[in-house]
Amino acid sequence: PDQIPPADRLLVSSAGRAAALLSESRYDQAFPIFDQLIQKYPNTPFLHFAYGAALASSSNYDRARTQLLEEARLNATTSLPYVRLASISLKLHDPDQALQFSQKALEITPESAESHYMMGRSLLEIGNPAGAVEALEIARRLAPTSPEVRFNLARAYTKTHRLEEAQHERSEFERLQAENPQTPTEHMGGQPPHSYDPMAGAAPAQN
Repeated sequence: PDQIPPADRLLVSSAGRAAALLSESRYDQAFPIFDQLIQKYPNTPFLHFAYGAALASSSNYDRARTQLLEEARLNATTSLPYVRLASISLKLHDPDQALQFSQKALEITPESAESHYMMGRSLLEIGNPAGAVEALEIARRLAPTSPEVRFNLARAYTKTHRLEEAQHERSEFERLQAENPQTPTEHMGGQPPHSYDPMAGAAPAQN
């Protein structure tokens, strides 16, 4: 605590309380803290993102998008809000909008596994499996131990009639899931790299 400037101590302590409440899914207590923080510190980097991510985790998608778009406006150096916005769009069955947000994310972080993953998911949902293969192969190179990348790459290979490669990716998906059964099936939705985020999508459908 003594390393925190006095002007930031309220922000840090309040953010800590909100994070602790979110870890217990006590959204009704955490959200008022976020509201107060945003009113007092409206231009703080990643504050709107954190609130938007929490809102999305509780399925408050309209409010989440408002916060994430504000983060994107304030903080042009991070792709995280665009990745999360793409994830929300996919959950709401709007792959065209997801594709737009994925493209924005890739413009900012062209070497982000999460950005390529969301691009691949979006292309797969709009009916462009060949494009999805290209994006998901890059995501696999950047995040080879990601089970959801493997699963969706298997889907894309299947749709492009590359059945042997699809079976290989399915086997890798099953192996990775077996190695860490506590890992959420979908986590690449906008948290910092290599963090787990179960809101990024539903459990993979078998198609």
